[in-house]
Amino acid sequence: MRNRDDYRFLRLADAMTALNQKVNLIGIIAEYGTPTRSRGTDWFCSLRIVDESHNVRGLLVNIFAETQEKLPQVKASGDIIQLSHVLMKTHNKETYALFNKKFSSFALYEGKHGENYNPYQISSMFWPRNQDTMFVDGLRKWVDNFQLDSVSEESVLLRQIKDGQCYDLVCKVLHVSQVDQEEWMLFVWDGSDAPPPQLLSELHTEKENPLPLQLEPQPLAREALCKFPTIGTILRVSVDQKNVKLNISSVSAGRWIKFINLMFKVHEGLWCGVLTSSTKVRFLPNEHLVILERQRLVIHMLSFFWCMVHFDLVNIMYLRFVAVSLSNLHYCMVCVIVINIKRLYICFIRNFEKRLSSKLDQMPFTSFPWPCRITEVDDKVEGVPLVTLMDVMTYPQVTGKYKCIVRVVAALPWTIQDFRSPDGTYRIRLTLEDPTGRIHAYLFAEDGEVFFEGNPPMDALIRKWNTLLGVAEVDSGGVIENAPRNPPWVLCCIKSYYVDKNDVWGSRKYRIFDTKLVC
Repeated sequence: MRNRDDYRFLRLADAMTALNQKVNLIGIIAEYGTPTRSRGTDWFCSLRIVDESHNVRGLLVNIFAETQEKLPQVKASGDIIQLSHVLMKTHNKETYALFNKKFSSFALYEGKHGENYNPYQISSMFWPRNQDTMFVDGLRKWVDNFQLDSVSEESVLLRQIKDGQCYDLVCKVLHVSQVDQEEWMLFVWDGSDAPPPQLLSELHTEKENPLPLQLEPQPLAREALCKFPTIGTILRVSVDQKNVKLNISSVSAGRWIKFINLMFKVHEGLWCGVLTSSTKVRFLPNEHLVILERQRLVIHMLSFFWCMVHFDLVNIMYLRFVAVSLSNLHYCMVCVIVINIKRLYICFIRNFEKRLSSKLDQMPFTSFPWPCRITEVDDKVEGVPLVTLMDVMTYPQVTGKYKCIVRVVAALPWTIQDFRSPDGTYRIRLTLEDPTGRIHAYLFAEDGEVFFEGNPPMDALIRKWNTLLGVAEVDSGGVIENAPRNPPWVLCCIKSYYVDKNDVWGSRKYRIFDTKLVC
């Protein structure tokens, strides 16, 4: 690489000084933007390339073409682009290369894992030369020992996002779905929990305009859902191909990517990402240091959650204590004691929360939402595991019992006077959510009697109900009209069942049981 033929290709560092000159370049693609329409009739995209002479920020390349198909269809970051007769320009103190469709040309080659030297895409005016293979081979050897993307400190975790802001996000693509002729949706995940947004929906409109369980028009097939992680928020990223073009075929499930300047919004109380004309996409190799670190932290968090679940599965546990220290007398002893799991579980939860909160900034998780003392579950359900709603939705059997920490974000009916049928039977549909998803769960008959402790006084019930759904109240007892809601986290027991034995999965429902509203 150091003895390259500068007559054929300029090093990027040298090209930066060749302002207003046409040059030939070859480099590694560090990032590329989504194709968009220019102000005229052309299509436009931008790339950033690096070589050994200029590998920190890289050189920006702006490319124009008559159609989106004539722009570079980059398969992945780390691929190689050869550029001929591009004009070096400067704008806002940044030097860039301008690709002109009238006299410039390009060729794309596979990156360090490429097995041949034939470009997988060329522009109409590209003319190959035998010497090109030498430079492609040199770049492949160089990039093999170069960390292509250090993932700048500006990259955020989902737990750090805010509504209406743009951020860089490193995440894993879990699923890609076409929701309309020109619209796609990417399901991505980084292992952390997005912050619970305030709800702007009005409770009395739930019948006519119910709060959706997901942003896609139709729920995903169970086969796809069962492949999702059961902790951490699944972020929906909307791609409107009419306005922003993305090479969907290259965004396959299982790939780690970095969105640069992705817009985050809250829609119907659910987080979503939106690709804009300024959004760029960078594909990261699975061996990237940041990805390995994310995976390590996910495994670490899963081990904590596994402990929480499995401590709750038994009633008695044997603990062996070694090297016990008493006062100033140090000695070792081995003893076996029998402990009540309820006390151990509470102690474990408290210690876990304390330890985790002290390291929250270093971890990708908001851990798990900790419930307020607004509900209680019956002691007889100690053996029911504590899980997320994604665990509930992807449970391998139709029927099951679970404990979940959730928010109640909507109810039908909303009016307390309508909770009971004419014969006095409770019949309420609650919309529950946690960082992993939303479900409808019913309060019916005797479960409603337990939940509301029979038939409490109306003023007490109204106060409890407003607290449960996060309705803002004034000191005098009235509610604040049109105020955003922020429901608290509560613990409840849920069981799944079916209503049609001929279609058990299609008729699967959820019901709250052995849970009491005590606030």
